Amino acid sequence: MLICAYESAMRLSEICNLPARKVKLDIQHISGEMVSYIDLGIMDTKTKTRRAVPVSAALRQVLGRRLEGLGPDDLVFTNNGKDILRNISGID
Repeated sequence: MLICAYESAMRLSEICNLPARKVKLDIQHISGEMVSYIDLGIMDTKTKTRRAVPVSAALRQVLGRRLEGLGPDDLVFTNNGKDILRNISGID
């Protein structure tokens, strides 16, 4: 989680509630280049704007390991985002 926060500048709630289906690793761009990003929709961000968060090489390795065996709706970093948010920061 720390690497994701540092490398992506995502908010704690965005990281804790990140489902596997939003992580796009090694997608071929129209230019032919392979890119990796996290696709946050309007309901995922504080400002309610869609954005693609670039994934660095360090974060790509972490996400690759975390995604192994997960279904599309499984959370990447937590089992229950709301519980971990409450435990870490005292918020609901």
